[in-house]
Amino acid sequence: VYIEEVRRILKSGGFFFVRALLLDCDKNAKTLLKEFPGKEQGTYILPKINLQEKVFKREEFENLYGEYFKIIKIIPETHYTKFDGQTYKRNFLIAYMTK
Repeated sequence: VYIEEVRRILKSGGFFFVRALLLDCDKNAKTLLKEFPGKEQGTYILPKINLQEKVFKREEFENLYGEYFKIIKIIPETHYTKFDGQTYKRNFLIAYMTK
């Protein structure tokens, strides 16, 4: 529903930006998927805050979004975040797309 709504309201030639969690080489995400699985494939529930997150394999992301948008560029990024006093390495995809 989300992607279809963005496609509907985005003007032809308009740009769309997405920052998504990347599963590739993310040990933390793999652990969360195993220990706290969500209802949908590729999701997990963050313990203590009960927040569901979705992580993508790069190929999965390209197949899903590429069906609706022209992917201009994908940039992988790594950041470190602190949660509950512990630091975690997180990998992201930064995607620039157009309709």
